[in-house]
Amino acid sequence: MAMSNSQAGGVFAQCVLRDQRARHQGVRSTVAADAAKPQRAGVSQDSGSSSNRSVTGIIPPENTSCAITATTSSGMICSWERASAESARPSRADATHVAAISANNSTLALGRYNLSTRVPAWGVTSIEAATTSIRYPLRWHHLALVMWYPDLGAEAGELVRLQRFLRGLAHAAQAAASPLLVAADRVTGWGWLCYRAAAPDALSSVRQFALKRPDSPSVTIGTMAPGLEGFGGSHREAEGARGVAIAGGLHEPAVIAAADPGVSIAALLAGNIADASEWVTKVLGDLAVDSENDARLRETLHIYLRCGCSYTGAAEELGLHFNSVKYRVGRAVARRGRPIGADRLDIEVALVLCQWYGTAVLRLNPA
Repeated sequence: MAMSNSQAGGVFAQCVLRDQRARHQGVRSTVAADAAKPQRAGVSQDSGSSSNRSVTGIIPPENTSCAITATTSSGMICSWERASAESARPSRADATHVAAISANNSTLALGRYNLSTRVPAWGVTSIEAATTSIRYPLRWHHLALVMWYPDLGAEAGELVRLQRFLRGLAHAAQAAASPLLVAADRVTGWGWLCYRAAAPDALSSVRQFALKRPDSPSVTIGTMAPGLEGFGGSHREAEGARGVAIAGGLHEPAVIAAADPGVSIAALLAGNIADASEWVTKVLGDLAVDSENDARLRETLHIYLRCGCSYTGAAEELGLHFNSVKYRVGRAVARRGRPIGADRLDIEVALVLCQWYGTAVLRLNPA
């Protein structure tokens, strides 16, 4: 459902936060940068080399704690330029980023979450003004990401890794301008890639890049959509997919898109796993047992139903003989304890939940 401008503004309100204490060495405020080096808002100065684009982002100020509320915050909009010798030594921007992370990360994360979900009043004169402030084109098409590393008690250097990852990702996915990065906490970042028009291949490019990088964080991806509504909507989808990854205990690094089959449905129940597990058992009976055999039967039944109850179609997708599929479907129905009838939709949804949440919604194997 499309959001109004006032609603969508909540997600990026933190991207236009005010800071009167912009004294961090090595980081330029975007206002000063625009005055010193004019350029079209949201577009890299070096349009011929997207790999050298800066990452527009927000660094929390040093004393961020109680200052965060549901409607406003003290923040700092800034841009990091790629250092020519960054592979040899840390850049000043990196060092500043580490130093600027708040000690109260949980409060910071909560404040940012509230800003994106409780929707403060629209406080920006226009989309164009916001675009100029954050150097990110809000009227374009957006693909939102949530990226995170395991929280192993590391320092704020994980955010520097996320910044570098997003910069490389934007280049690989052929984003049309510099990506936007917001630090959600010390190991998690919210990212946006922007395009002048819909880019059907962007999702696959993001997935391939993340899967091939040995140091990749876990990444969840929204769907591409235009304008301010798309900026906020894609972010919420990526957050929902992250909820699925966390609740399902998926192995890290995980790469999940909101467009992956069943993810959007599973995301609706991410906050209520206990009730979802009880419902899955009610629908699937003994087929909801956590065992390798039942897992095979669930997969076969799921594909069989998705193929319109076609043994032939399921056999082709699974690479099995027709009779093997028919046998497995029969065993799955027997394990369930009753035939498939008017509750077919319930069965399909329960199988989707089993696919994405795994042991979180399955029964322990009595054996």
